[in-house]
Amino acid sequence: MPGYFVNEIHSCVDESLIGYVRTHSHLELLGRAVIARSQVPSVAVISGNGSGHEPAMAGYVGRGLLSACISGSIFASPPSADIFRLIVEMKRRGAKQILLIILNYTGDRLNFGLAMERARELSIDVDMLVVADDAAVDCAIGPRGLAGALLVIKIAGALAEQGKNMSEIVDICQSVRTHLRTIGLSASGVHPPGQQKVLELLDDEIELGMGIHGEMGAQRLKLLSSKNAIDLAFGQLFRGTRALDIKRDDNVFLCVNNLVYFTEYLGGCSNLELGVIMKDAIENLEHRAIHVKRVMSGGFMASLNMKGFSLTVLKLTTDMSSMVLDLIDFPTDAFAWPKTISSTQLPSSIQTLPDSLEFHDQLSAELTLNESHLLFETSVIPSVNQALQAVIKRLHNETDALNRLDAVSGDGDTGTAFARAADKMTQDLTNGKLIYDRPSLLFRRLGLIAESRMGGTCGA
Repeated sequence: MPGYFVNEIHSCVDESLIGYVRTHSHLELLGRAVIARSQVPSVAVISGNGSGHEPAMAGYVGRGLLSACISGSIFASPPSADIFRLIVEMKRRGAKQILLIILNYTGDRLNFGLAMERARELSIDVDMLVVADDAAVDCAIGPRGLAGALLVIKIAGALAEQGKNMSEIVDICQSVRTHLRTIGLSASGVHPPGQQKVLELLDDEIELGMGIHGEMGAQRLKLLSSKNAIDLAFGQLFRGTRALDIKRDDNVFLCVNNLVYFTEYLGGCSNLELGVIMKDAIENLEHRAIHVKRVMSGGFMASLNMKGFSLTVLKLTTDMSSMVLDLIDFPTDAFAWPKTISSTQLPSSIQTLPDSLEFHDQLSAELTLNESHLLFETSVIPSVNQALQAVIKRLHNETDALNRLDAVSGDGDTGTAFARAADKMTQDLTNGKLIYDRPSLLFRRLGLIAESRMGGTCGA
């Protein structure tokens, strides 16, 4: 079972929950139910799902968010008996009303629905809200629930902490739900421990709208650049079969979700990629004249080892914008909820510096450098030119060999770094920026080329 650090497949969910609870003192564990130690509000908000989507949902248990959550086995809904016991437990702890918020999947609807009916037979005041924010596909039971559900859960938890009753919470969350869409893009399938991959993708393929359990999406196509992938995703979100009703000058809340929580895991989008994705997503919305009022990014709802990301857009309607943002900002001690959620920075706050060689040229024009006046003899200059040409040719010829040599003890890019410097030397030979008759100017320029184009130890 390559790729997973677990002990036994049958016990990995329970051991994972124990690990989360032992490292967060505000939580306690009751079977597979994670419960907040804080005082239960009048309305206890409960969620749950199959495991494999961590930090959802255990990471969102805490004051101002979920009162409790229940986990099933990997990619399997929790049994209705476990859900029912949790409902009864929260009633015993003082909850007057209980709101279940779940993602739209058949197993979750059946099991949470059965538990709700059993609880109602005991006169427990319980209701259920189903979130179906997927903009990619509309299957037989309706669109799937994705990471956008976390915004609904956050709003519900904040309202509960403020003392609102269940009817008020449901009304607001239903309104929010109608203005919420999520679209996912995956560059790999998902491989649950001990099982076959649910869906295979070739190395040069991506899938638009693949489900968080590896279900088939809306479209499979060749790998795209980040900008083109983002444009494709927003095109589906704004113009597809489940398009979000949005127009120019509307305000939105944007959530960029990495499908692997700890992005250092092999297979997930790296933090480097996530930064590029955030930039391209914000700029794409700005190009559409849609105003991003707030943005959050990170690993909020994972899909085991699937490489991919999802984009969630919540339209901030005029009548609810301020209230919704205040509720999302409402404090919580749930460990997976980001401590700060930022407004987007204006483009004017981002400056691009000139290339370091251009900077040196500008500096030379402004200031007088203390250069040696030593000159090469005229007869030596052709030899200097020939030597440089030979060095450039050799560096290009030995690129692969140097990379292989570096790979033994390093990251295998030394040859590529030298080749970048050689390319710049060739360019400077052509445009006359390498001055042969002045050794100090020549070697200073070569040093700057190495520093700016090679980087790392060799560049220094």
